[in-house]
Amino acid sequence: MTYRPRLRYLFPFVTVLLAWLAPGCETITQPPSPGDDPLPPPDTITLQTALAEHVPAVVRVTGTVAADGSHPGEVSYSIDGNDSLSAPFTLIDGAFEALLVGLKPATDYRVQAQVYGPDWSVESEPVQVTTGPLPAELPALSLTVGTPEDGPGGFIVTTLVADEDYAVILDGDGEIVWWRSIGNGSTATARLSPDRSELWTLGGGKLMVFGLDGTVVEKIESVGGAHHDFTFTDDDHLAYLTSEQRTIEGCGEEIVGDAIVEMDLATGEMEYLSFWDLLEFDCSDITETQQAYPIWGHANAIDYDPFHDAYIVSFYFWEALYAIDRQTGAVLWILGGEDSSFRFDDGSEKWFASSHQFHLLEDRILVFDNGDDLMQSRIIGYELDFDRLEVSSWFSWTTEPETYVYALGDISMLANDQVLSTWSTAGQLILHGPNFRPVWQLNVALGHGLGYSTWVPSLYP
Repeated sequence: MTYRPRLRYLFPFVTVLLAWLAPGCETITQPPSPGDDPLPPPDTITLQTALAEHVPAVVRVTGTVAADGSHPGEVSYSIDGNDSLSAPFTLIDGAFEALLVGLKPATDYRVQAQVYGPDWSVESEPVQVTTGPLPAELPALSLTVGTPEDGPGGFIVTTLVADEDYAVILDGDGEIVWWRSIGNGSTATARLSPDRSELWTLGGGKLMVFGLDGTVVEKIESVGGAHHDFTFTDDDHLAYLTSEQRTIEGCGEEIVGDAIVEMDLATGEMEYLSFWDLLEFDCSDITETQQAYPIWGHANAIDYDPFHDAYIVSFYFWEALYAIDRQTGAVLWILGGEDSSFRFDDGSEKWFASSHQFHLLEDRILVFDNGDDLMQSRIIGYELDFDRLEVSSWFSWTTEPETYVYALGDISMLANDQVLSTWSTAGQLILHGPNFRPVWQLNVALGHGLGYSTWVPSLYP
């Protein structure tokens, strides 16, 4: 095959060569097309602020910058320039928006925005913003042990339960910095979504989804009668507890059991795992109560176990925790109660009585033990050997004088190895230091209880 050079590729080089060889000739340069030159580095940010309508301690910040494309930025905010926090944002084609969350009510803040380009940065002039006050109907909170500086840092997401329930976020000092009324529905649980862009609650048989500006994003009517608790998985699903009533021949009347409803957050599709189908039933397992129907088990807390892709469910009347495989529904293990898979390494049976929430670590577990047998609640920990199915005592602690929490109760290990316990019906949050000694305690005014509590290090992703 004969190679023929393509003249249209050679022509630019010939033109340049002729211009260099011809003295006195001018090289003609084509003017740039409009938009070819990038904008010069910006030197200012135009900033606007506004309080969120439903939660006036949340500040919406918008701004414009003379810059093309996409650039990272942040809005920093502080009281008197000390202990500054920041909310990240992305500048897109010259505009941005950020929500400032976690600010104390009725407080002056210094707010300033920064945008970072590839070889430039620009910041706004600082502006002052005064956040709105707390609603008068929210209860007073008081520190009875320690100082604000002794608190857990980060933020605590919980609910205040009374005639009118509120979802609230507390800062590490123990002050309410976010709140939303959710009616009277025995709302035990409020949790931030995994990306921390929304706050979800469960109460009154439905799930509520709020934006962090307090707007209602969605109301989800539950399958059956959703109650107590829900949890997020690490693959964009949510699971909640719901009631399921069945009439069992030979047991006399309709019995209330439980199920797990798993929801795909992307598609809304749901799957139903009924404990009636997963567990063996015997009429002797039901509990007569003051409720309208006898109860079988009474599930009251659920967590996701990422180590085994399982749900851990607490059953109040069985005084046990059940691990349920997500994919098959099989019972992986039982901790506590008459059918426990685990046995104590010293031969004793030092189990909890009537548990609620808990926190499973890789080889240890913390449990809030309501202690119905002695009318004395405690927090308790166990070390677990999953290979040998053996358990040993880790710790046990109770208040002085004794406190009886007849409903709910929570415990979790924080990132710094401190422990946070929630004494729900007593209205107490306690932070435990070395040897589980209380280093910080927050009390809610009489007449209000606390739901389950979750600690997070930040309100931003």
